[in-house]
Amino acid sequence: MLGQTIKKNIATLHAEIETLKSKYNIKKEVAIIPVSKRKSVAQIREAYDLGFREFGENYAQELSEKASDLPNVDFHFIGAIQSNKIKTIAKNASWVHTIDRVKVAKMLDAECKKLNKTLNILIQINISNEPSKNGISLIDLDD
Repeated sequence: MLGQTIKKNIATLHAEIETLKSKYNIKKEVAIIPVSKRKSVAQIREAYDLGFREFGENYAQELSEKASDLPNVDFHFIGAIQSNKIKTIAKNASWVHTIDRVKVAKMLDAECKKLNKTLNILIQINISNEPSKNGISLIDLDD
């Protein structure tokens, strides 16, 4: 029954995307990256069987457990990164969304060098320099 629900939800999502692409004359493909936090490996496998190969995770421990059970999946780490989770994220993720501190970027870089691995990252930039906003300032971007 759960498989049918996932299948139905995915079909509905694809239809909505196609409607919006048509409405706004968008020609490019739209990537869908399901967030699998708090979902079981069995549920992820169902989505995998429906064509998904990338999943978002925002808990490092879950990422580690799922990556070992699902070696053919590319995981995207989403959300805030704690320094003590860097090794786990570097080892198990293909993408990191988003880097909001220079310290985190440097730590991930160092860990990836140890693993001889390239990690795709997205950098969050605080262009307004508002202290209440997360992100790397433009001044620190070169670092």
